[in-house]
This record gives sequence, C-alpha cells and structure tokens, in this order.
Amino acid sequence: MRQISSLFFATFLLLAPAWAQKATVPLPKPSGFNVFSVDQEIEVGRQNAAQVARQYPLLPDSSPIVQYVQHLGRQLTQQLPQPTYPFQFHVIAQKEVNAFALPGGPVYVNLGTIQACSNEAQLAGVMAHEISHVYMRHSTNEATKKLVPELGLGAAGVLFGGSVGGQLAQLGGQFVIGSAFLKYSRNAESQADHVGAQIMYDAGYDPYQLALFFAKLDEEGGSRGSQFFSDHPNPGNRSQAIRTEIAQFPPKQFTDSSADFARIHQLAMSERTYSAQEVKSGHSGSGGGGRGGDETSGGGGRRGGRDQDPDEDQDQDEGSDRRGPDRDTSDHGGPARGGSASAPSGNFQNFAHTDYTIRYPDNWQLHGDPQSAVTIAPDNGIAHDAVAYGAIINKFRPQNANSIDQSTQQLVETLQQSNPALKAIGSPQQITVNNVHGLSQDFNGLSPLADQNGQQERERDWLVALPSKDGSVMYVIFIAPDQDFINLRPTFQQMLRTFHLK
Repeated sequence: MRQISSLFFATFLLLAPAWAQKATVPLPKPSGFNVFSVDQEIEVGRQNAAQVARQYPLLPDSSPIVQYVQHLGRQLTQQLPQPTYPFQFHVIAQKEVNAFALPGGPVYVNLGTIQACSNEAQLAGVMAHEISHVYMRHSTNEATKKLVPELGLGAAGVLFGGSVGGQLAQLGGQFVIGSAFLKYSRNAESQADHVGAQIMYDAGYDPYQLALFFAKLDEEGGSRGSQFFSDHPNPGNRSQAIRTEIAQFPPKQFTDSSADFARIHQLAMSERTYSAQEVKSGHSGSGGGGRGGDETSGGGGRRGGRDQDPDEDQDQDEGSDRRGPDRDTSDHGGPARGGSASAPSGNFQNFAHTDYTIRYPDNWQLHGDPQSAVTIAPDNGIAHDAVAYGAIINKFRPQNANSIDQSTQQLVETLQQSNPALKAIGSPQQITVNNVHGLSQDFNGLSPLADQNGQQERERDWLVALPSKDGSVMYVIFIAPDQDFINLRPTFQQMLRTFHLK
C-alpha cells in the first residue's frame, strides 16, 4: 500500500473553511421512549465493537484510508451539539456498499462504499447518515421496543437506573451488523436522511450529493447496494425527500470533493476487499489476525441523556403503618411473594440531580447518577430484572406537541406501545408540583411478582408528567403490586412533594 505524507492530514485539518466550523441549521433532538441511559448506550457499543473487531476484516488505524475517514468523521461530528458521543471511525475491507453504526459512537464504513463514492461529499453524506443514527439513538430505541414488552415496565426501571446487570450481558452481541437492532424502520431512515443532510450542510458539503448517491445505488440495483438497502430500507422517494429538505436551507457555498479524497479513493481501489460471504465464512483474515486486530474502546465526551421527576400536592402521609417486613428472596434475586418489600423509613435523604433534587427513604436504594436516569427502589424491590416496588424518573421528548396534554398523550401512547398490558385508569388529572402544572395518570399493569398459584400479580403504576423548559416532559412512574400500592402511596406522595426542578 502506498503511503501518503502526514502533511496532507495536517493540511486537511488546518485549512478547513470557517463556514465548516459552526452549525447553522438547528438539529432536532432525540425523541421517543428509550430505556437505555447514554452511559449504557456507550457500554453496549464498546462491547459490540470488540466483537466487530474479531469478526470483520478491519483496516488498521495506521492505514491512510482509515486516518482520512477519521478526520472526515471528526469534521462531521463537530456539527453536533457538544459534548456528544465518543465517536470512533473504522473501515471494513468488504466490497459491498454499506456502512453501519453501533450505539454510543462506533461507525464503520465498507471499502466498497468508498470505492462507490464519486466525491468526498457523497462519502461525507453516508457517514453523516450513520452519525445521525447514533445521535438520534435509533438502535437503542429499537431495542427498547423489543425489550420492554418481553420484560415488562419494571424492567425499564432497572435499565433506567443503571443496574443493567444481566441485560447488557444478554445484549452483548445483538447490535452487530445484520442484527434486528441495526435494521432501522423507514421512519428512522427518513430521520437519519434529514439529520444527515443538515450535518452535511453545516460541515460545508452539498447535501444534494447524498441524494445523488442513493439514486445511483437505486439505479445500479443488483448486489452492489443490496446490503445497504437491506439494513437501510428506503423510506420512499428518498432522493426527492432530501432535495425537498435542503431546499429550505439558506443558500451557501459548498465543496463537493478534494485532492485528499482523490488520493484516498485511488488507494481504496487498490485495496483487497472481501465479499460478505467470505467474511461470514471466515476467509477474510478477520478475527484478530492480519487486518482486523484493532479493538475500539469507549471514553471521551458524553452527551447527557437525563431524567427528571414530578411531584404532587396531595394529602400528607396517613401514618407510618406501612406494610412489609423484609422478606425472602427468590432464585432471581427479587422478592418472593408472601410479604412486601422493605418498609420505607421515616427518614429521608436528599439526591441532587443535574436537573432536580428529590428526597427518598434512606433505607431505599438509588440506581443511577446525577447525569443519568434514576430508579429508586427498596431492598428486594427488584424481581426478575424488573422493578416491583419503587419509582422510575426519566425524560421524554415529544414530537410536535403544543401542550402538556399533547405531550403526555404521546408519552402514554409510547408506554402502552412498549407494554400492551399497561391500561389507563380513567382520564389524566391536572396536578401541580411546586408551582409547575402537569398531569397525573394511574394505570393497571402486570407485576413481575407471582401469586401463590404462579400467576402474575396485578400492578398499579402512577405516572406524573411535568413540562420542561426545553420542550421535553419530565416524568416519574411509581410502581407497586396493586394490593400494596395504597400503603406505599403516602411515601410516593412525600417523595413527589420534595421534588424541585433546578
């Protein structure tokens, strides 16, 4: 492989035009229901990146092709709101046109994609599309849709609070290329197209080139782009949708290509590539030997995906006669039926989050940190990797909502889509929490606990949602088996009364 002077890499960075350094089109914020915190997302990506390094023929980081892709990637990610994920960029010596991204930042581009691009803007467009999947949290949104119905609403609490335990272990190899979590919906593809076009625009590349690249793959058909469209289904009129999107952007001077791309494209054309079948059968030199020995790691800046909590102004506690001596645990580490979880202490301790403060019983455990989502549960309050007793505190970003009523409706619909067993009781009620006006809604659901006959118990879930200044919804879900909820509600109310947004 011919070597390229390191001088051009320095020039590539130093001569980046001023208009490429500052975003001029506001990017949308990630939305939708997601049980993964940002830290958990990064950990999932780190685990799966190690597996990719073992199974796929990666070019080494010393390759000029990889270094060029890394520089281009940094230029694109600079356009995201900072701090963002710890992005890493890699090149796979595979001939099919494809690219994919893991949760938390690892981005992979096939050599076949670099070979197929006519200019730098097209390659930047493909990479911006994958960066958008990470930024918009599409992979873990897809995983949430699959996990929550299987494990119940309480399982979301375990993931929210950072106590992922066996769940992350089970997910260890499920986000790699070809997995269901990386086969995005058409809505996610459309969103990645639009966000990717905005990133290109802000970085100084003509977004129209992304539309041209997709159109070229469509026209060529055959096996060349089939893998890309298998993982990235066409949302319909893809090229035209991108053209419509960029027509709304202010006029701007763009660059389409560079001498650097011409040199790298020539190098890429001379590189050995492997077919998907060769990679699958292990005939590509992957698995740590030859090209594919470099592993990726997490670290670096992280974007704050946070959680928040609501409060209620209802009656004071009805006394301290709350149920529940400590009880035996089941084989799964959760409370066995026959009693309730640890009775809440009358003494409360303070927790200061980045966005709020709240007080909770000092004999209950808090899972999470000041920048993450939070679960608060008593001893033995988690059964079968799901919250049986406790509270989940998190943030929801609605889409095109003009009021707390519309935002809460979207939140409720999202929760019910993820957990069909969750049934609303009555209509949402207005509630005021320390001068913030929101909505309260009770639900029936299924507890992770079983009764004496082995049947799942009924569960009561109490949702309180409050509007945030940034347009998101801060909410808390209090959870307990139906027969125990009435005794814990005074504690839940007291916790809610201590909640203060910063």
